[in-house]
Amino acid sequence: MSSPWLERGQAAQFTVQMTPAWTFSPSNLQIQASDTVTWVNMDDSDYHDSVSSQGIWDSGPVDYLGSYSLQFPVTGTFPYADSFYDQYGMMGTIVVKPATLIPPPLLTNALTLANGFQFSVTNLIVTRTNILQASTDLVNWTAIYTNVATRTGYTYLDTRPAVQRRFYRALVLPYTAVPQPLLTNALAVTNGFQFSVTNLIVSKTNILQASTNLVNWTAIYTNVATKTGYTYLDTRPAVQRRFYRALVLP
Repeated sequence: MSSPWLERGQAAQFTVQMTPAWTFSPSNLQIQASDTVTWVNMDDSDYHDSVSSQGIWDSGPVDYLGSYSLQFPVTGTFPYADSFYDQYGMMGTIVVKPATLIPPPLLTNALTLANGFQFSVTNLIVTRTNILQASTDLVNWTAIYTNVATRTGYTYLDTRPAVQRRFYRALVLPYTAVPQPLLTNALAVTNGFQFSVTNLIVSKTNILQASTNLVNWTAIYTNVATKTGYTYLDTRPAVQRRFYRALVLP
């Protein structure tokens, strides 16, 4: 009765800061396959970059509050350096481990009783929503019980007498992703281009960036959010086509 499915933990986002002290922070980072690392330049006095020692990536110069992101799909150890300051020890390492599989719920201790069929649902993750399903043909499944786990297991009694043969499985709904900033309500106005930045996390630093080619990004505004959104007016007239994105620092 146990589910054969395994779920990978949600791919994560990590931030490495390029500091004015000519260091990467953190300099050594361990992640899982499919995670993404974003380098953000926090040095307002100079450019920095992230260059793979194995020739895998080269961010190019990153301006103050600019960033460079890279997803790591395979496992391994990936040393890198800042080509401007490597002689001063500005180096780092990304260690990519295999993705951790989250074990599925288990259905155990099956017992036929006078008033139905009883079994235990175990291996649950507290705070995660789990769904118990039943089927008579292993093709069509119907939810018979849903709850948000407050402990790692429970006992279920199926009192439905009309079904002589019934199969069961338990599923865990995916993690809810941490909300990312959204850019909405875009509007061309006489003195520039206006839009809203929403879905911010109060007390977290967010950086609004712009690009003309979706490769090189420059910070145009940064603040510590005191509310969940704001309106931004870009009055820079020289750029006819410009892309925007918002990042949240850890």
